[in-house]
Amino acid sequence: MHKLKYAAIQGAIIFSKNLRKNLASILTIATLLFFYLAVFSVNYSASKAIDKVSDIKTIRIFLEEGVSQKEMLKKLSNLQMPASYKSYTKSDAKQRVLRLVPGARNIQKLPDNLFPEFIEMKIADYAAVNGLVLETAYKIEKIGGVKTVEYGKRVGEKLGKIKRTSVLFMLFISVLTGLSSAIIIFNTIRLSLFRSKRKIMIYKLVGATRMFVTSPYLFSSLIEASFAYVIAIFANQLFIKGVETYLLKDSYFLLFTPPAIIYILFYLLLTFTALFSALFCVLSFLRRLRSLNEA
Repeated sequence: MHKLKYAAIQGAIIFSKNLRKNLASILTIATLLFFYLAVFSVNYSASKAIDKVSDIKTIRIFLEEGVSQKEMLKKLSNLQMPASYKSYTKSDAKQRVLRLVPGARNIQKLPDNLFPEFIEMKIADYAAVNGLVLETAYKIEKIGGVKTVEYGKRVGEKLGKIKRTSVLFMLFISVLTGLSSAIIIFNTIRLSLFRSKRKIMIYKLVGATRMFVTSPYLFSSLIEASFAYVIAIFANQLFIKGVETYLLKDSYFLLFTPPAIIYILFYLLLTFTALFSALFCVLSFLRRLRSLNEA
């Protein structure tokens, strides 16, 4: 416990002494993380929207003009499918869109008659199987008075490629962001080691262990990564708030803040990257360093 306390105090001292000289690297890491979090927030929001519209349990039946919803509900009940039904008038359809897209003022200005009447059919969980839902949708399409049928499976097939591409893109930039952060931290610690080269040589002369020299730099890299991450999160929150307030206030698309567990996971990955990079840097430096009496 005493060794851990010593390493933490020395790590804080190293960080504070080199803060002015390392400020550029901290801001660079924070900028990298901000761009990563901003892109992730957009992709997370798009993925959430795709999941919402591709719900396999829901089938929406849009009616032709003049078709009675009561008459259509009777025809649908003949399918003997375990499901619940909800009717939407033109006004209800408009209100539903407004609930899905709060603050979309351009939608509020549209007249009710531009929105279609439809019946929303929610299939019971135990019957929501791909094949059964697909078969039911095909049967509904053949019923007279049905204009079109929309269901999660069909929408999901169209949007699935976009979602898979988004996942691959996020994996790609995750690797790039991790490597870039590791290189910046490596160079920052290396410069700090060169500034303290003579002191480290004295430590080596009096028999200091590698961990005695290494642990303060590990804590210093941890503080640096944490400091940069806090700046990045704050910038990302401002970005989301600004986009929602000014760019998307009348839009159909909503930007969601990722849950706290995602931020924690990213912090743990950043911590691992920072510690590994610092450890590799210090050990490689000590391996090539001679003691003071050999210099």
